Amino acid sequence: MKLISKLRTLHERVEREPIGATLLSLAGDSTVYLAGGILIGLGNIILVPLYTRILSPREFGVYALVDITVLLLVAVSALKLDVSYLKWFADLAPSRRGELLGSTLLTGVGVSLLCGLILSISVAGRLGEFWLHTSAHSYAWLLCPIVILENLQGLLMTDLRAGRRPVPYSMSGLLRLAGIVAASYYFLSIRHMGLHGLFLGRLIGDALAVGYLCAACLRSVVWKIVPSLTVPMIRFGLPLVWSVFALMLQDASGRYFLSRYGTLDEVGLLGAAIKVGAVFQMLVAQPFGVAWGGVLFQIVKKQSAQYYPAIALLPMILLVRAMNVIEQPASVGIYLAGRTDLLAMSYVAALGINLLLLRLLTPHFGLLGVGYAWFLGSAIVPVLFLVFGQRRYRLSLRPELLLAPIFLWIGAFVLRSQADRLWPSHPFLVQCGVSLTVLFILGFLVSSDFHRLRRHLRPSPAILEVSSQ
Repeated sequence: MKLISKLRTLHERVEREPIGATLLSLAGDSTVYLAGGILIGLGNIILVPLYTRILSPREFGVYALVDITVLLLVAVSALKLDVSYLKWFADLAPSRRGELLGSTLLTGVGVSLLCGLILSISVAGRLGEFWLHTSAHSYAWLLCPIVILENLQGLLMTDLRAGRRPVPYSMSGLLRLAGIVAASYYFLSIRHMGLHGLFLGRLIGDALAVGYLCAACLRSVVWKIVPSLTVPMIRFGLPLVWSVFALMLQDASGRYFLSRYGTLDEVGLLGAAIKVGAVFQMLVAQPFGVAWGGVLFQIVKKQSAQYYPAIALLPMILLVRAMNVIEQPASVGIYLAGRTDLLAMSYVAALGINLLLLRLLTPHFGLLGVGYAWFLGSAIVPVLFLVFGQRRYRLSLRPELLLAPIFLWIGAFVLRSQADRLWPSHPFLVQCGVSLTVLFILGFLVSSDFHRLRRHLRPSPAILEVSSQ
């Protein structure tokens, strides 16, 4: 009881401070989506060993090309209506939210149907054989409903986010995870249906999730397109579509270039490394260390030893994911200035650099060339965000907090390369010690900056005296 009382007192004390109240609010909003995010991460962890155990690198390469194309079309067909929906949901009267949801869903279904048909027709025809170097007739027509369902899923989950309904949000992720894992295991491991079974399993998981979301969200929907709602929403979201498209195209372009200048086996190795590296995004927020190690061991087991070269690419993939995380705080100034067009400009510049480096490096260095090109292109984005943001909306930044991590990790990499000489019998312990030291120093810098900011924002005694009167 004393512990609970102390925690309650601490909570009330933190709420009275500006920074503490903001962090508590942010934590509360993040918790709404925590369970759903965990389920998405579990899906990445569970499915990668299954795919690499059953599929050859060449088959995984075909899957990697089709998968990223599906994701690109889902992002484009959404027209960023999810972002627009959140804005209009907050602005409209509750009595009109049924019209808002109906207009958004019908628009999304129409655009995704068009995109899905184009994809299925292209993959089923000669273009698909030329692009994938193999026939895709068995699963080409599964791609259209996948695009439609995943577009619908994103829009319906946005409605749950707008209404702050975490339970159905998480349940939809659970159903999709269970459906995909069970169906994929059956079709791949028992029926041995290859890529047809993989996409069929994905379609079943998407259908389960969308069916549940429809039951949770469509009780008061009004099925008609209201131009006075739809047109401004599309106009608001379209500038953001290119930002998302350019960001995802950096991932896609590496696979496309590798299929042109390399082999589908190499595309498969790149796809496997990207799938595993995506778990890093979960590691930022959740303790997935044990599962992460399990994935690596599953991939390098004897049955999946053909994927072992993908591990050489993981450091670059992880650095790319780290750049994606850094983009969020780096873009604060741009958002505060209301110049979201600068986001698109930054992503276009990064994509241009990425494409140039891919053309120069991929023919000579293969997989590693793709990794370096993707990392260098991604590293440009937070730099441009900071430059543009500081010019439009100047923020108070401490240079040591920006430069210290860079120099510390450079030093860590140098010491890591000398680990065999420093302690020949236990080089791994040297690497662990260096990493822990860097993390301790960075933690100290962040903690000191947080306390300095608290002191800066704490009201002065004169202000407190005036407010009390």
